[in-house]
Amino acid sequence: MTKKYIVVDLNVLRKTSLEELVLREPRTQFVLPDVAFIELTKSEQWESTLFNSLRTLASVPHRVHAAWSVNNALQKELRSLQSVSGHMLHHEATLHLRALLSWVATGNKTAKISAILSNTESSRRALASDHLNHTHNKSTVRELVDATKRFIPSDLQKEMRSQKVARSERLDIVFDIATGLLPQILSERNASRGRAIAFMKTRPVVLRYLLTYVWYCTHWITLGGLESFLDSNVTNDTLDQQYVITASSFDDLLTEDNRAKDSFDDLTELLSRKIH
Repeated sequence: MTKKYIVVDLNVLRKTSLEELVLREPRTQFVLPDVAFIELTKSEQWESTLFNSLRTLASVPHRVHAAWSVNNALQKELRSLQSVSGHMLHHEATLHLRALLSWVATGNKTAKISAILSNTESSRRALASDHLNHTHNKSTVRELVDATKRFIPSDLQKEMRSQKVARSERLDIVFDIATGLLPQILSERNASRGRAIAFMKTRPVVLRYLLTYVWYCTHWITLGGLESFLDSNVTNDTLDQQYVITASSFDDLLTEDNRAKDSFDDLTELLSRKIH
C-alpha cells in the first residue's frame, strides 16, 4: 500500500475524526500548510493553542509534514515557468514542526523549542497583519469578484444569483476564465502562448491558484456579493483557499468546512480537464 498524503484543516486538529484516522490508516501522512500556523498563533494565548491543537499529531510525528506556502510556490513558478506542484513538502520546516510535536508529546521545552517559539512570537504579529486584516481582505476579494464579473455576461450572472446555473456549467465558467487568464499573465513575462499552454499542462500551482480564486469569486457572485457578509467571514474564505490549493498537490483535504471541501472536489475535477 502506497503512502497517502492528506492536508489537515485547522478545524479538525482537535476532533476525534483525526484521532480515528491516525489509528485506522497507519500509512497515511499528514500535511500542515503554513496558513495553519498563522491561525494557530493569532491569539495572545497562541502557545497554549498550538500545544493543545497538535496533541493528536504529536502521537505520530514521523507521519507529519510541513508544506511550502502557496505564495512561495507561485514565486518559484513564475520565475522559472517550472511546476512545483509535485514538490510541495518543505523539508526544513518539517524538521521544525516535528521538534514542536516532540515538545507537545513530552512537555520538554528544550533550547531548540524555545528558539522556535521565540521566533514565532517575533513574527506572528507581522503575519497577522498580512493575512488577518479583515477590512483589507474584503476589499481585495471585492476587487477580484468585480474583475471576475467582467468575464461573465450580466444575464448569466443573474441566473447564477437565481440558482439556475448547474454545477457543471459553473465549472465551465471557472475553467474558461482561469485558463484564459494565465496565458495573458505569462505574456507579461515574455512567455509565448505555446509556452504558456505547455506550462499549464503540467498543472502548476499558479493554475490551481487561479482556478480556486475564480471558483470562490463565482461563489460570491452566486450569493449576490460580499456586502452582507462579515469581513472576518471573507478572511476565513481566503484562508480556506490556501488549504484547498495546497491540498490539490496532495491526495486529499481533511476538513469539516463544506465549502472548502466542495472547492477541493471541484478543483480536482477541473485539474483533470484537458487543456488546449
